[in-house]
Amino acid sequence: MVETLESARTTDQLLTVEDLAVGLVNSETPAIIERIQLTVPRRTVIGVLGESGSGKTMMSLALLGLLSPELAVRSGRIRFEGNDISGRENRRALEALRGPGMAMVSQQPTDCLNPIMHVGTQIERLLRLHRGFSRRDAHEEAAEILTNFGFAQPKAVLGAYPHQLSGGMAQRAVLAMALACRPKLLIADEPTTGLDVTTASEVLDYMMQVIAESEASALVVTHDVGVVAKVTDFLVVMHAGHIVERGPTAEVLTQPSHPYTQGLLASVPTVAAKAELIGIPGQVPSITDYPPGCRFVDRCSFAESRCSTLPPDFAVGDDHVSRCWLHEGK
Repeated sequence: MVETLESARTTDQLLTVEDLAVGLVNSETPAIIERIQLTVPRRTVIGVLGESGSGKTMMSLALLGLLSPELAVRSGRIRFEGNDISGRENRRALEALRGPGMAMVSQQPTDCLNPIMHVGTQIERLLRLHRGFSRRDAHEEAAEILTNFGFAQPKAVLGAYPHQLSGGMAQRAVLAMALACRPKLLIADEPTTGLDVTTASEVLDYMMQVIAESEASALVVTHDVGVVAKVTDFLVVMHAGHIVERGPTAEVLTQPSHPYTQGLLASVPTVAAKAELIGIPGQVPSITDYPPGCRFVDRCSFAESRCSTLPPDFAVGDDHVSRCWLHEGK
């Protein structure tokens, strides 16, 4: 793991995203996510935090070229190990990367499983294709992986169809599939969805163990502050399609600088007696209501007149930065 974001920039980068914007095809509506600048160094775990509708999943799907047909990358570049994978002309290269290069765990695990194939067939096929296992060895390896994800009867699960699994079991099976190929970058979108607290902790521990052993990197996409605090080195905070703050996880969580991050952390329940639960007013604006300036302006108690019309930018050359006019010149 690296110590600072600035020092991470001096090493080989695994993933670099430059000014990425995604919007509706053939539409004049504003981009749904835009001005996305993201760097994932090797052997680093980055958290992506934000409430529902902030653009976390859409950004993840764009990185893998898995956007739905009505969406398209409008601008920007995505580079994996220095190779541009963002254009349609790079589709074959991107497809080859999926599995051993990049893998994603969706927050809807059943969407990732073929409903007419046994779970074991799907995991074993990946092991044979990407890691060169024989049929027998792939079966044993798949059973071991499922055991590590908390399945008491892994071979029964290998012989089951997806519809025979509960939501939590499907989530663990999809995590097993994603990690079976030992990807260089794992994108885990709400990896603990549908899991009880104890199982979620065990699954996270094993996921991080595999990532560490394979010297991989990860993007952990979540709205759970506890998850990012436990497993990530750096944190990116998103609101309404913009990255509004980024920096070392511990620093962002203890010294949040953007008003949205401050509100997000203040809304987390605590065990303190009579602790007041403070919510963020309003809601994430719809695409048709995006202002030309800061997209948090209508929910922010510090908003100035320029916030509605002028989009703020990050400070330059800092590890911990936020996109807010409050920090102009700092």
